[in-house]
Amino acid sequence: MPRLPEGRDRAPRGDCLGCAHAKTLKTKSGSAIFLCGRAETEPAYEKYPALPLRGCPGRA
Repeated sequence: MPRLPEGRDRAPRGDCLGCAHAKTLKTKSGSAIFLCGRAETEPAYEKYPALPLRGCPGRA
């Protein structure tokens, strides 16, 4: 996972931070986005969830 610069808050990532199903992708512009692995097999989950995501029932 890309490291946050000093002083940046990790809270905006919500439940995706540390989830076993989340994959971090780096865009061409250098930003980091989360891809939800559960979305591949379960349509109830968004492929690229809006952050911060709170109360995700699929968090592992």
